Amino acid sequence: MAVRDAGGGAASLGAIGDRVITVRDSDRFDFWHDWICRHYSESDCRRESEKVFASRASNWACGPLELGEITLSGHGALRFDRRPAAIRRDPRDHFQVMLVERGEVAVMQDDRVARLRPGDMVLYHQARPFSVSVTGDSASIMLNLPWPALTERLPEAGRLTASRLAGGTLFAELAATVLQQLLRGMPDAGPADLTRLGASAIDIVAAAIEAELGGRADRDQGHADLLRRTKAFMRANLYDPSLDTDAIATAQGISRRTLNRLFVADGTTPMRWLLQERLAASYRALAEGEVRQVTDAAFNAGFNDLSHFSRSFRKAFGCNPSSLRRRR
Repeated sequence: MAVRDAGGGAASLGAIGDRVITVRDSDRFDFWHDWICRHYSESDCRRESEKVFASRASNWACGPLELGEITLSGHGALRFDRRPAAIRRDPRDHFQVMLVERGEVAVMQDDRVARLRPGDMVLYHQARPFSVSVTGDSASIMLNLPWPALTERLPEAGRLTASRLAGGTLFAELAATVLQQLLRGMPDAGPADLTRLGASAIDIVAAAIEAELGGRADRDQGHADLLRRTKAFMRANLYDPSLDTDAIATAQGISRRTLNRLFVADGTTPMRWLLQERLAASYRALAEGEVRQVTDAAFNAGFNDLSHFSRSFRKAFGCNPSSLRRRR
């Protein structure tokens, strides 16, 4: 992504670009607030301290969604208020998801208050007034979701605003991990990859919100049978390096969204589960002498990148794949 200067001197601003801003001087607070309004939601912002203000913020397009991170330090406390006048000036009506990584945040909407600590998530809607209060140094991942993309997956989204999705639960941790990994890879990913990843991220976040807040996780027998058949198909096709979510969903006669929901309810994602199965198959093949070469173990299990295979193997089992071959 091309980076351009957005104004201000080097003493006040650093790493300024279309999608990233770093502010290190209190006299640039207004500039920073304007950037937040443009990339997230127009709102009034009140500082409750005159301490030196520092922040780094980012906002990246990822297919159908936008994802970024906002860190704040030295500000004491901030309060953002999106009032009816701001909504009239700025008619964006995305849903927004906040994942708190550090600090304490309160989100108020529709007569509800969600008080968030690290690991917690919350959903709120730009089309209705809301307030966000931040106390002390903080860091939060921010997700902008077009309302049709979310309500298609989660029809009751509008009634789940300002409800705390507690960190530490299975679904919240899965959604948080996906957002964190996606954000880290955002600057280097290509447009086609971002479109696919963005759609999958919406599936996972929507399923997590529904499972924890909607009380309608699909755990009936039909759901369990479908998951079992899907896993059996994936095991039978481990060797195929082109096996991806689209191919799996097509083979099972379901949508990619339904596929992701199946595995989210099982505490994982389709491709993460597939990777674990491939690693387990390669480990067994080497440890039990089914193959003599590491390359055979990798290719037979569907890996087509030996460097990726070796890194993943070491991370999963704490040893190099070649060490298993030497033990026999």
